[in-house]
Amino acid sequence: MEQEIFKALCQLLGTAFPDAEIYIGELPQQFTRPSILIEDDGGKYDPEYNMQVGENTLYLTVVCFGRLTDGYRTENQLELMEMKGKVTGLFKTGRMQAGDRSIHVSASNGGEVKGEGYVDLTFTWLSNARVRDESGLPLMMELHNRNV
Repeated sequence: MEQEIFKALCQLLGTAFPDAEIYIGELPQQFTRPSILIEDDGGKYDPEYNMQVGENTLYLTVVCFGRLTDGYRTENQLELMEMKGKVTGLFKTGRMQAGDRSIHVSASNGGEVKGEGYVDLTFTWLSNARVRDESGLPLMMELHNRNV
């Protein structure tokens, strides 16, 4: 499912930012601007919890790099703010289609660090392994209770 999420996210960002290069994982030394980097944050993973409820979580960060200017700050700050707002707006419905599934997604308001703007994304979906065949389990035959 993670591959489907990455593919769908790249397609969504490519449509929203047709003139930006999209990178996954890391930037090349001479990357082009404007561009977008998708980073896997790893995040928290509790295998015991996952096995019990079948819930999967993927934490990603979308990092935006705007065009360079000749001013005091070499990055175009307005462009960075617009890019971050556009990324956040892509997920205002709280869902994203990935493969044949509709995945729940939440987006942070993001922030800025020197020369880049970022938006944190959290994808949550239920795995198919959660559904178990319980036909072989014994049924409860009688139930006795005592009125108190």
